[in-house]
Amino acid sequence: SIGTLYWPPIEFNTPIGGVSRSSLTSFASINDKLLLSTKNNELASISMQNGEILWRVALPKGQRAANISIHDDRTYLTVQDTHTLTEGIEGGYIATMNLANGSLSPIYKTSSHDLTEPLFIDGRIYLRTAKSEVLCLNAFDDPEPAWAVECQTWWPAPLTHLSNKIIYSDGNSMLDETDIVALDMNRGDVAWTYQLPNRPSHNLSGNDRLISIVVNNRCLIILDSETGEELYNKKLPRIYNQPVFADKTLYYVARG
Repeated sequence: SIGTLYWPPIEFNTPIGGVSRSSLTSFASINDKLLLSTKNNELASISMQNGEILWRVALPKGQRAANISIHDDRTYLTVQDTHTLTEGIEGGYIATMNLANGSLSPIYKTSSHDLTEPLFIDGRIYLRTAKSEVLCLNAFDDPEPAWAVECQTWWPAPLTHLSNKIIYSDGNSMLDETDIVALDMNRGDVAWTYQLPNRPSHNLSGNDRLISIVVNNRCLIILDSETGEELYNKKLPRIYNQPVFADKTLYYVARG
């Protein structure tokens, strides 16, 4: 029976996985429920047992689901604010989700329009906002972060945790100058930087000691996540997706 359909395909009448091809939202699974978002800005819960849609809930106008994540049996939704400046930006936020009906309870809000998925590491919370800052929080409701590091650009590229470092891309977006920055996760000090010719084409990925970077959809770079040393740099006709590490093997899809 391997490879056969566990339940019939579900027709949503709209693409699933986010509002655009370049801005996909992760799927998440908890308590035999599959959680996802759709292009028409809905959240949905599906029974993993029979494929039944348990509920579909539309987000308010001016909000979009950016990420669904699970931590300690709680479901977190990261929400971007898509209001224009003339409409008035209300701020992005992180909320917990009620699995019974999809209702949201905001637990952290920023005055900027965007923020990243939170990383939960050793009792601390790490995130980045469009206020050009990386934050380390002891709790979502703490009035002051444990540390904060200013970024050069407003776009909140996702954070990656590798080798006791918080790693992300940053730079001058007007000049296409980009660095990969590694921070000491305990203090926020810069551990190393690596300069790129352009912004990464995909999110960073890695294992316990290596990090992969794709630039211009054509160049694959591997760095030592502890030191930032370049270990591999290969040009390809085209790289189609974010590389994936599985143990000591790196998988990617490329033309030719």
